[in-house]
Amino acid sequence: HEPPFYHGNQRPIVERLIIPSTWSANGLGLFGELAPGLSYRSYVVTSLDASGFSSGDIRGGRQKGSKELANDFSWVGRLDWEPTPELLLGASAYLGDQGQDGIAADMDSNPVTADVEADVCMQMYEAHLQYRSHGLELRALGVTVDLDDADVLSTANGKTIGSTMEGWYAEIAYDLMPVLSPGSDQYLAPWLRYSALDTNADVPAGFSADPSADRELLEVGVAWKPISNVVI
Repeated sequence: HEPPFYHGNQRPIVERLIIPSTWSANGLGLFGELAPGLSYRSYVVTSLDASGFSSGDIRGGRQKGSKELANDFSWVGRLDWEPTPELLLGASAYLGDQGQDGIAADMDSNPVTADVEADVCMQMYEAHLQYRSHGLELRALGVTVDLDDADVLSTANGKTIGSTMEGWYAEIAYDLMPVLSPGSDQYLAPWLRYSALDTNADVPAGFSADPSADRELLEVGVAWKPISNVVI
């Protein structure tokens, strides 16, 4: 149900680990069009649960439906601009506390010291571009995450959690079917994607960055769609 909407057998790694897609949350909001070609979305949703964050991603912080903790809420907004039918430019932001009133750690060697509680305020900013024309497809995305209380969170979770996480990717594809079989409704595109991400771009004082958190990935493949909703 998902691969017709992106190239490859898995969603781009930046959108899986830093933007933990598929990512759902309970909430409510508004969406609409501010001007021709300029659309917006604005929601208030239940926050992630930071106790599930790791050195490699924030994917473990996702919650599910009726089981969600709702002690903290976040705001998420997005703007998309389509100056032409071929070009899409956009940006989004996600802001809020992710602690869910459950993050606490003893930050002092003195055993009588009370645990320090952390709100784990998170700011995520993302920008994206997509261009499609005459079989050529270009796509790029960049994202950065700033995480407060990463020291408390790292102590509580027993692993280094980055105070800054960042990543980006760029992708190119070309639909050969108009050349090979003009008039066909099928789709056949070789594609190439380069991704780079570092979920320990900055770490709290006293903690060491996980070397495996800094990654680069080159992917190449071919996508064939005999019909629009099936991809091989």
